[in-house]
Amino acid sequence: MIRITRPGGRVAILEFSRPTGRILGRAYLAFFKRILPRVGQAISPNASNAYGYLPASVLEFPDGQAMLDLMAARGLSDCSGTPMTLGIATLYIGTKPVLAASGPKAEGGHGVA
Repeated sequence: MIRITRPGGRVAILEFSRPTGRILGRAYLAFFKRILPRVGQAISPNASNAYGYLPASVLEFPDGQAMLDLMAARGLSDCSGTPMTLGIATLYIGTKPVLAASGPKAEGGHGVA
């Protein structure tokens, strides 16, 4: 995503995350592991594992500081994460840095910077 973002542009990622509270965290995992796959199967009976992949995917996806570190390692700056809906989702935002102009093009030439 950073490759196609203009310098100074922002990257926003809205992703499922794991609630940190003990009670909500347990309820969330129970819903994700037991109820959501059944709902998916009811909605898409022809799909062999409808929504069965989602719990494993969410549990393996980096969240919190790990996600912010990954964004920074990929070149984004001013990275932040805002938990939403009691921590069930998080909005991550980072900015692609503005690079200083250099080379012949920056000096009025036609070269590649």
